[in-house]
Amino acid sequence: MFLTPGSLKDLLPFIERITRGPGRTLVGNALVVNGLLVALVFALGGDAGTFLRALLGAVSAFGLVSALVFAWRRKRLKDAVDRWQESSGQVVASASDSRPEGAERRTDEGDSPSQEIVVIDQSGRRESSAPPPKDAFADSEETIERDRLHDAAAEAAQLRETWMPRIEAAQRSAIAAAGGLVNAPYLKDDLRVTLLSGIFTLLSIPLGVFFTFVAFLTLVF
Repeated sequence: MFLTPGSLKDLLPFIERITRGPGRTLVGNALVVNGLLVALVFALGGDAGTFLRALLGAVSAFGLVSALVFAWRRKRLKDAVDRWQESSGQVVASASDSRPEGAERRTDEGDSPSQEIVVIDQSGRRESSAPPPKDAFADSEETIERDRLHDAAAEAAQLRETWMPRIEAAQRSAIAAAGGLVNAPYLKDDLRVTLLSGIFTLLSIPLGVFFTFVAFLTLVF
């Protein structure tokens, strides 16, 4: 479904940012169309048959509820992505600011102090040891990343007995690839609800336009 297991954690913030404008437009159009349909239903009153009033009311309620749910879920997703981006930027900034002034220059010139670690026990004996090489930290990060990818692949391959199982598996895989919801808070809400509400909102616009014409013609004639 996606390029790699867990890649949704990287795709979702990008998709959310580029669809903010279209998402607002979609919600606005759906609210206008279905709000107009509600107004026509009230204007019809008893002029329309019971079945027609019930049908028009159901269509308008379907459109309004879908649009409101989608708008609410979109706002939650937007806020989560914004908070995640802000916290990520603060972490990067604090990491760069914590470096002592001139540290890079001393390292380049070879003037950095010795990295040897000296330990003196109670008997006064000195023991020295070198700190772990930088490669050890790199290997540790690679191991963590490899474990996350392995967990993500395992979650993606496990389809549970639920509705829209592939979407649910992709979300679990993305959470595993990110190392938990702490690193990807925008994956907390069930994406299936957001996706379905968006689809229903999109479908409610042509349905609302059609039944608005039906209600208008019934009111006129």
